[in-house]
Amino acid sequence: MPHTSDMVSDMAIRVRRAAAGDADRIDALVRSLSPGSILRRFMGGVSREVAVAELSREVRAGGTDFALIAENSRGELIGEAYVAMLTPHDAEAAFVVRDREQHHGVGTALLTAIVAELRARGVRTLHADTTPENVAMLALLHEGGLASHERYLNGMIHVSVQIGESST
Repeated sequence: MPHTSDMVSDMAIRVRRAAAGDADRIDALVRSLSPGSILRRFMGGVSREVAVAELSREVRAGGTDFALIAENSRGELIGEAYVAMLTPHDAEAAFVVRDREQHHGVGTALLTAIVAELRARGVRTLHADTTPENVAMLALLHEGGLASHERYLNGMIHVSVQIGESST
C-alpha cells in the first residue's frame, strides 16, 4: 500500500513495495550515492558494482523478506529499505537514501511504512545495526518515542526498537 508524505521542501515522497522491475533502477540510485553513503549502508567498503548487485537482489526478494522503495514526485528512486525476517516476531532493516534527499524525511517515510507492515504481521521488534558515527540513522531509529535498546558490539551499535506488543 503506497504511503505518501508531504515535506516542507515541497517534495512528495511515495513509499511502496519494491517490484522486480525496480531492480533496473537501482543503478541510478547507487551512482548518486557518495562513498560515505555506501560505507554507512553496507557498514564497510564495497564497490559500486557490489552495492548495485546487493540492492538489486533485495528488491527482487521473495518470501517473508521485503524491500520498500521511496520515489520523489518525478518518479525518481530516492531511497530503499530492506527488511529481513529473523523470526516471526523479529525483523532487521537496512536503509539507504540518495545523498541530496538525506535529512528531508525519506528515511522517516521508509521507517513509517516498515513499522506499519511489520505491526500488521505481528512483529514485535525491529533490529538495525549501524556505526556510532551514523548519527542520522541512530536518530531515525529513536524518533517516534518507541522504546529502544542499544548494544555496542565490535565497533557497531545494534539497536532494537519495540514496535509491537510484548509477550511478557
